[in-house]
Amino acid sequence: MASTRALVLALLVVGASVGGLVLATASPPGMDSDDPGSGPGTTGTYAPDGDTDLVTADSAAEFESYVRQASRAYGDSGRFGLGDRVVMLADAEMAVETTSDGSVTKQVRHSSTNVQEVGIGEPDLVKTDGRVAYYSPTERFRFQPKDGATGLHVLSVRPPGSVEQIGAIDESGRLLRANDTLVVLGHEAVTGYDVSDPATPEQVWNRSLDGRVTGARLLDGQVYLVVASGLDRQPCPVEPLAGVSTPCTEVLHPSGLVPTETTYTVAKLDAETGVPDATRSIVGPRDSVVYMSEESLYLTLTRPTPRGELMLDFLLESAADELPPESVEHLRAVRGYNLSDGARYAEAQHVLNTWLQSMDEAERKRVNERLAERYRNYTRDRLRELTTTQVVEVRTGDLAVEATGAVPGEPLNQWALDEHEGTLRIATTVRAPRMRWQPANTSNDVYTLDRDLDVAGSVQGMSDGQEVFGVRFVGDTGYVVTFRQVDPLHVLDLSDPTAPTEEGELKLPGFSRYLHPLSEDRLLGIGEEDGRVKTVIFDVSDPTDPTIEHSRVLRAHWSAAVDNHHAFLHDQRHEVFYLPTEFGGQVVSTEDLSTHKRVSIHDPRRAIYVGDSLYVFGQQEVVVLNETTWERTGHVRLSSPET
Repeated sequence: MASTRALVLALLVVGASVGGLVLATASPPGMDSDDPGSGPGTTGTYAPDGDTDLVTADSAAEFESYVRQASRAYGDSGRFGLGDRVVMLADAEMAVETTSDGSVTKQVRHSSTNVQEVGIGEPDLVKTDGRVAYYSPTERFRFQPKDGATGLHVLSVRPPGSVEQIGAIDESGRLLRANDTLVVLGHEAVTGYDVSDPATPEQVWNRSLDGRVTGARLLDGQVYLVVASGLDRQPCPVEPLAGVSTPCTEVLHPSGLVPTETTYTVAKLDAETGVPDATRSIVGPRDSVVYMSEESLYLTLTRPTPRGELMLDFLLESAADELPPESVEHLRAVRGYNLSDGARYAEAQHVLNTWLQSMDEAERKRVNERLAERYRNYTRDRLRELTTTQVVEVRTGDLAVEATGAVPGEPLNQWALDEHEGTLRIATTVRAPRMRWQPANTSNDVYTLDRDLDVAGSVQGMSDGQEVFGVRFVGDTGYVVTFRQVDPLHVLDLSDPTAPTEEGELKLPGFSRYLHPLSEDRLLGIGEEDGRVKTVIFDVSDPTDPTIEHSRVLRAHWSAAVDNHHAFLHDQRHEVFYLPTEFGGQVVSTEDLSTHKRVSIHDPRRAIYVGDSLYVFGQQEVVVLNETTWERTGHVRLSSPET
């Protein structure tokens, strides 16, 4: 075995560049395969055995040691997540005009940003108070060519039906508005403007960014930012925002090893002054989902089983009888060495390739098929052990960590989490990593967590072989869309958090990625079918038998609303919704999905309504339509601040 030892020693050197040395870690907690709650479509309970506490280090050296150990244990080879990350609209707000003596003269309804939780603001490209609209068509990058209107545009939208640019700000970004303060979340800074006189906005505070804003909310005049900072440089102190600094001994990290690629800092700022009220920093993986209710902000930290560890375990536990004895001995030796996970995976692949290349083509094909079947069975029995998502609850008051918990799988986006009457609901896809033999095994679950974030109940095994594409929780009901070739809509009864059930399922072509309640009995889905934008209205009056009320595939191949709920506008008074598409956009009926109006505008981004007028915002212009006649009543070409 001299050649084996030489190869392993060589891989030690290679492994240093992949992620260093692997430390002994416990496998993620899971459920036994014979658990009655782990079968397809059944309900059950998952209680993690692992420690989900967050702890701090006693010194900077201890914290940096934890980061190094976690990085070596995982590296990039440990990542096999879902890939890129893909509420009913609040009732129309009323803009109130007053005379000089303060008496009310007129009220005009206007739309607000389409948000997940009513009363909690989310950043978007357009904000309006019914009198003035603030619009940032693009978020300017440092070297972005000025090929259109840039900056932030201040537009008068009174009287409804008219539009006029009355000012501009030489800055771009997503916007939050708190009374007379406009907060701009840019790439390099967060800035507050006094817009009490909209025509002459005045900058009142500015805080430079050293990181990316992965989540932002506005509640009671306070801005909640989640800023992600890389750990590739000096990991601490963490200084993601000017004036905000967290020493190493105050940065929280899980008590067990997790992928440590990012530090997430939750910062609470006064919107009017920009003064930080509280901060909290937590170490975690590269991707985190942010969800916020009135009382708590939730972060998710997903931990996969390292790929090399899984590969070695599978070969030695489920395929050893297929391999030559010398290969088994070799792999056992590799598992005993203190290698990085990338080196473990590379060595396992080398052993397999050497063995398979010794066969003729027919035998190699038969062996690969047998290994594929064994891997499929091996990962199916352990599916809920392979990826664990830790959920961290941070109080909105003082940003103290209230509770932590864990569930199998990985959530899709913010819509996969929802808090209702003291229960947190979370939808996840559980999956095994794709290996050389076949695509990954997958399934889909919904878990209910109590106030301590302990799992109270679950619905497991929805649509094996598929992934969660869309989620919506409405009161005691949950809607989950999964997809691979067809679009099953699963309807869940969550009224008893300790015993949630799947009530009904409906299969149809394509998929819905964004779900929007139109009423108690009707649910709108927006997604795709055969590469075109698809709209569908589900009749969910009978949860046990959801049906398709209307379905229509539009003559459009793209809509921002499919992946970004802020691009969707629902006007309940006129029973329509607006979808931006590559051809300008469409105003669609919520009654039968017919098109009321095709809007001619280049590169549409957003839409709002003021009174009975629809304002559609493009990259370089704004178009206004009368919602009773659908005739154009206003238009303005946007001017950059420099012009």
